[in-house]
Amino acid sequence: VALMGTAMSDTQKVFLERLGGTVIWCLDNDKFGRAATRKNGYKLRGVSQFVMNYPANTKQPDDLASEGLKTAIDTSLRYSRWCARRRKESHYG
Repeated sequence: VALMGTAMSDTQKVFLERLGGTVIWCLDNDKFGRAATRKNGYKLRGVSQFVMNYPANTKQPDDLASEGLKTAIDTSLRYSRWCARRRKESHYG
């Protein structure tokens, strides 16, 4: 499902919940994309979720060639682990 931006609509939320699969968040790796990932992930608390693992200095999925994108998705972090890592990073600088 493509959000077409950072905001997840109520219709998209219901659709993802009913699908019953795993969600892998691939929003931009900047402060706005990370904030939207946190917010959208919180809305889908009962769904299996992962966050794409961006290579260092990469801001957008479009910055990756197909093999890099596949690796970033294959090494995705569980949403809860990603949130914990983000809290730790923001706490320590």
